[in-house]
Amino acid sequence: MIQVSDRVIADPQKFSLIPLPKPFVVPGGRFREMYYWDSFFTIKGLLASGMYETVRGMIENMGSLIDRFGYVPNGNRVYYLNRSQPPLLTWCLWAYYEATKDRDFVLSGTRWFEKEFHFFQAQKSIQLPGVISRLYRYYVVAIGPRPESYREDVESAHHIEDPIEKQRLWGDIAAAAESGRDFSSRWFSQDGPVAGKMGSTRTSSILPVDLNAIICGNLRLMAILYEVIGDVVSAKHCQQQFESMRQAIHQVFWNETHGCWFDYDIVRGDHVNAYMDTNFFPLFTGCTHDGFDPRKIVSYLTTSGVLAFPGGLPSSLIASGQQWDFPNAWAPTTWVVIQGLRVSGQHELARQIAEKWVKRNYSMWINSGGRMFEKYNVASHNFNAAGGGGEYEVQEGFGWTNGVILDLLLIYGSDLTFKIDETSITVEQNWDQFNQVPIGVAT
Repeated sequence: MIQVSDRVIADPQKFSLIPLPKPFVVPGGRFREMYYWDSFFTIKGLLASGMYETVRGMIENMGSLIDRFGYVPNGNRVYYLNRSQPPLLTWCLWAYYEATKDRDFVLSGTRWFEKEFHFFQAQKSIQLPGVISRLYRYYVVAIGPRPESYREDVESAHHIEDPIEKQRLWGDIAAAAESGRDFSSRWFSQDGPVAGKMGSTRTSSILPVDLNAIICGNLRLMAILYEVIGDVVSAKHCQQQFESMRQAIHQVFWNETHGCWFDYDIVRGDHVNAYMDTNFFPLFTGCTHDGFDPRKIVSYLTTSGVLAFPGGLPSSLIASGQQWDFPNAWAPTTWVVIQGLRVSGQHELARQIAEKWVKRNYSMWINSGGRMFEKYNVASHNFNAAGGGGEYEVQEGFGWTNGVILDLLLIYGSDLTFKIDETSITVEQNWDQFNQVPIGVAT
């Protein structure tokens, strides 16, 4: 765990780190600050380990950022202040309440998810003609390249002469970072001289399935949490907003022909009919339409071919060289797909995907001398294949990978048996090694 240094608190102008009141868990590797959407999946592992006080402190940290800025930035660095990330604070608060039944903390935290929801409404939403609810996109106004990746952004815009168009591209690159999927072919144009490359990034032209499912699900959880604290009026209001958004997700994102949800291209006015592991978020967040049959999602997963990969579900089926594309898979979206299948009654498929993921993680952990990685190559039959691609080398640590594994072991531990190197291994739960976490100092 990390505690912000007293030097940062005393003289913040000398540091890029934004002070936080409580210790927090960082992803690891090159990432030595809090990252917003990472934190939820790390929290799942902390809750599995009984570290409730640490979880409460991390939620209070997010709340302190909302109190100060009106939203949770991408991370607690000043150069992240122009963007957020997938808004999972409500997920964090709900997970903590489920584990502790701490009603008083829910009462104190309602202002945070209210402020965050209003921020996304004001800054990230659009109204499509004839759609019952506003919908959301990742959108950032940038006046220059990202400070933390300045050279890369300058190079991505080298083909553009118009300074306004350069700023638009840099805003869309920052918006892709806001999505948490930096970077992916999902955000690239497939037309023009730089098709399929960073210079064609057009994030603000895409309505993402996952973001809209997250916010829709947040409204459902907010309604439940308001009921917990006895605020019936607010609970009813959130439930009504949830129902409207649930209908809008069906209207805009559902494709009956394919039996799945897809991103929506605002400019073309049509679906982006491509497999992405983010297509399935409505399944987990409860934002499915009346009469929905989850077997259609099973059929789509089967016909797309992704269930055949030995290590789990890839982020996409496009080998772009970006880290959120084929053949990589990541813990957070893998967890969401597994949980979505599980809560919709597709228990055996959920278990099978969980088993593949745990096996891939475990074999890498064994063969790397006890290291966990931020992403994995799930297409390779070599079980020692970490992920690759993107702007930097694959990182070790790793907060959300660890958190997801611990949560999956808590759910499936007694049901997972697999062979590695001809040796039968039964996965067992053992939390002792996670209960002693040293606190470092961040600057």
